[in-house]
Amino acid sequence: MIRIKDLEEMRVKVAATLDREQGIVGDVLRVLAIHHGAAWRSELLTDLAKFYRFQLRQDAIAPLSVKSAVLRLKELDLLTIEERKRGSVTDSQTYLETLIRLRDTEAVRNALLSDSAFARYWYHRQRTIQDALSRETGEAKP
Repeated sequence: MIRIKDLEEMRVKVAATLDREQGIVGDVLRVLAIHHGAAWRSELLTDLAKFYRFQLRQDAIAPLSVKSAVLRLKELDLLTIEERKRGSVTDSQTYLETLIRLRDTEAVRNALLSDSAFARYWYHRQRTIQDALSRETGEAKP
């Protein structure tokens, strides 16, 4: 359970990070929060591209800048980076991949609720999932 004091400290830390850091650092933080606090390094570029496309941004995403942003967020103690085994979709093999995880997803997500870019994309993504599930089950939208 998150204490109010901890939530406020995280809100201040996230707000300071978004104010102080340039572009991609905040965007990586937003994308991780939207994706339940975790992403494989190989998928983070695609997730960022979807976020930018939603915002109608044409930004080129350089893998090196994403790597730098991830390392900066690690320095700020907002996330962890670890090598993990991951299963292959095409066969029964596993391979090592870098997993990037927020230290406290719920606190970061709550801290980002006042961030308009995060809130709009969060709502859009949740609505898209809900619409897809409604079509699949034949249920009417609320």
